[in-house]
Amino acid sequence: MAKETASKVYSFDGNQVAVKSISPWDVDDNSGWTILSGGAEGEEKTASAYFARVPWLRRGVSLIATGVSGMPFTITAYNGDKELDNSDNYQNVVKFLPNPNSLFWLMAASRQLTGRAYLFKLRNSTITKQLRYRVPTSIKPKWKDDGELASFLRTYTNQNGNTEDKTLKIEDVVYSWIADPYVEIGPPSNYPAKTALAASGVLFNLD
Repeated sequence: MAKETASKVYSFDGNQVAVKSISPWDVDDNSGWTILSGGAEGEEKTASAYFARVPWLRRGVSLIATGVSGMPFTITAYNGDKELDNSDNYQNVVKFLPNPNSLFWLMAASRQLTGRAYLFKLRNSTITKQLRYRVPTSIKPKWKDDGELASFLRTYTNQNGNTEDKTLKIEDVVYSWIADPYVEIGPPSNYPAKTALAASGVLFNLD
């Protein structure tokens, strides 16, 4: 039986300005390759850039968020004795939650991508009138000297294009942080998208 043996294999790197070929067996010469790693350049890419450009990361986050937003729910009175509304025939009885599925989707996606989610309560002295989603990277918790949560700092761009800071009271913010065994209180250091960033970065650069 005849035996065929490849005598030479060439690899081409699309990043080269001129077409250049090298043998992959010449391990001492990597001049034809662009090295992809988790170095400084990769770390400068944000989860938001990966979410926009890496299909499998976006798909994974969307699957989880869609699953959460589609879960059935019931809204009951404060004491729990009376059902006010439910997902089967939603009527927005509470008035401040016109599109709960969209809000749940945003919160679930935010938790996957940043480990945290924030809603701002628009209210008078006694009644919540609206819940508004806030981009998680625009809000930072502020702490008391004893380590307890004191307030939140919201950074935003005003109508004139200038950056402003606004302090938010704890009671005006609905906040949700993914649990992290390395954090006692506050936003997590570890969250799903951060775990996936290394693989996402390779695909981002390959694209």
